[in-house]
Amino acid sequence: MLNFIQLGLPNLVGNILTHDEDVAKIEDYINSISRDFDPTPYLEHAFKSKDEIIEFVKKRFITDLIEPLQEQIQEIRSKKNDKEKELKISETKRRELESKKKLISSQLEEITQIKSSLL
Repeated sequence: MLNFIQLGLPNLVGNILTHDEDVAKIEDYINSISRDFDPTPYLEHAFKSKDEIIEFVKKRFITDLIEPLQEQIQEIRSKKNDKEKELKISETKRRELESKKKLISSQLEEITQIKSSLL
């Protein structure tokens, strides 16, 4: 068992050192890419297109999203107001019908009394 450990330990240390070297090479490569990267053309293109981008966002956000939502809200408010008006009208009609019902009940009672007195 001692021989296996003795043989495995150098391989393990070698693998660790190789891994560290590979990581260092990758870091160097990434850093070289970032040093070579020049964002100026991309920024210039973005600034040239800013008005188009602003107009696109404005159209998508305001015209296609907010305005339809505002219309829906207005429609809901209008329907609510219409429902409230209908409710008031219905309530008024109900009160009128209640009054008529009381009047008719009173008249029926009088008729019943008159009928009883005549018989």
